Amino acid sequence: MAYLIIHYGGEVGIKGAKKSFFEKKLSDNIRSGLKKGNYEKILREHGRIIVQLAKNFDKKQAEHILKHTPGISYFCFAEKTSPSIKGITEIIVSHFGNSIKEFKIIAKGQKPEFLRALEEAVASNTNAKHSPSGKPFFVELLGEDAYVYDERVSSVGGLPVGSTAKVIALLSGGVNSSVAVYKMFKRGCSVVLVHFCDTDNKQSGNIKNLARVLASYQFKTKLYMMPWNDAEKFRMDVMLKTAEKILVMENATAIVTGDTMGSSKNLDNIKLVKGLLKYPLLSPLVGESEEEIVSQAKEIGTYQFSDQQSSAFKEDGLSLEFDTRMDDMCEEALRKAEVLTFFQNSDSEK
Repeated sequence: MAYLIIHYGGEVGIKGAKKSFFEKKLSDNIRSGLKKGNYEKILREHGRIIVQLAKNFDKKQAEHILKHTPGISYFCFAEKTSPSIKGITEIIVSHFGNSIKEFKIIAKGQKPEFLRALEEAVASNTNAKHSPSGKPFFVELLGEDAYVYDERVSSVGGLPVGSTAKVIALLSGGVNSSVAVYKMFKRGCSVVLVHFCDTDNKQSGNIKNLARVLASYQFKTKLYMMPWNDAEKFRMDVMLKTAEKILVMENATAIVTGDTMGSSKNLDNIKLVKGLLKYPLLSPLVGESEEEIVSQAKEIGTYQFSDQQSSAFKEDGLSLEFDTRMDDMCEEALRKAEVLTFFQNSDSEK
């Protein structure tokens, strides 16, 4: 029977008294992401999350979900056996004995004599020889069981989504904003997306595609599509105050933008924006270069759907002057909003 051994290490592993909370949240996220028919049990044991896979599990689907689950450092598809030389050797030989010429065994924490005996047993039962540059086999002895695998698959790292806060993120359709959302996922935040668009909404298809890609990092993702009737209302101050109203509706704690430190004007805008809002404004990309942001967008899969010319706001769209129409503008936008929900396991929206 196949198993998944999930390593979370990193931040989750050093959370001290709160470690159990983060472990449970990560387990819940994995349970929500994997379809029930893919696993029998999900257990937290020996500093690992161990998933007992169903007989006919969908490996491709499971791998996709776990690659996109913040909080996981890496995971492995493994076979379970007894923690003996014989049991471990049988697993290696039965699965890989005819396909390897050179091998090495990695079993951290085990005594040198145990490793030497295991290497000799594998070599004597195959045509392969032990070599420091050979194909690696990993052995983890956890309690009364041993788990054997030959590959580690990297994942997102960071903290489990939903373990820290709920935030509202402005999704402009450009490169920056989707990377900012991804950064917040890694900080353990659940994210509600808000997009402001012109009446014709030419970007609608790409915005939905961006939401689908971002939804792969959290089980359920809500997107507010906010239309304006005329271009004069497409202003940063109105957009932020509208986002703040959504924040209250969603019981969130902060607003996230894709602002960077590309110029002194950007810094001036960030400073002015903070004076508009009652709630925190987070800009997780302020320390990133344009090259770093583009690289991350390509890595997470949002770059192909991003508009290179898109900007979240008009540069002259910020005002701190009292505007008696502000509330009316915000309420009108909310009345006309289209609210869509995207799920991790689905390409469709509701």
